[in-house]
Amino acid sequence: MKNEVKTPNTHKEIGKSMKKQEGKLIRLKLKQIKPYKRNAKIHTEKQVGDIRDSIITFGYNDLIAVDEKNLILEGHGRLRALYMIDTTGTKEIPVWQLKGLTESEKKAYRIAHNKLNLDTGFDVEILSEGFHELEESDNFTDTGFEVEQITTIWDKKQPNTQKTDVSAHEREINKKNKCPNCGYDLAESKN
Repeated sequence: MKNEVKTPNTHKEIGKSMKKQEGKLIRLKLKQIKPYKRNAKIHTEKQVGDIRDSIITFGYNDLIAVDEKNLILEGHGRLRALYMIDTTGTKEIPVWQLKGLTESEKKAYRIAHNKLNLDTGFDVEILSEGFHELEESDNFTDTGFEVEQITTIWDKKQPNTQKTDVSAHEREINKKNKCPNCGYDLAESKN
């Protein structure tokens, strides 16, 4: 078949990529972390404030990634949020340092990291259930959603927040162990 989608050998591809780059956990002071001046991702003050609030509530769990020169690969918004917590920049934090990427790979990684999480929406039904479960908790407003947005989701009037093909695709795969779009059989790949 001419347009057949070939599923890669996941173990082989992951192994190849893990050999290509070396990563390690290091500790740096905020002021040792260098922002990438040409970062294309826009971080509004509100978003940075929301990130700060999330860090205060849940902790610093999503590490900033830097290259061998401590130049940010991902995490500009997190760095700005951390500076809101420690304006001196002397707080030391864990950082994921990647080595072995070419300059073009670094540029592509920065763009891909910011773009890939924008490619899908939410499963409104599951999201709505999650908000209902949180409604009486202290964490109801710690999700990054405003109360008005949550109410709209509950009313199912949110036009831009719909079930995505990815969610339906993943659910179908989980039910049958076979991709309905490309026919890839997960059961065979486990052997």
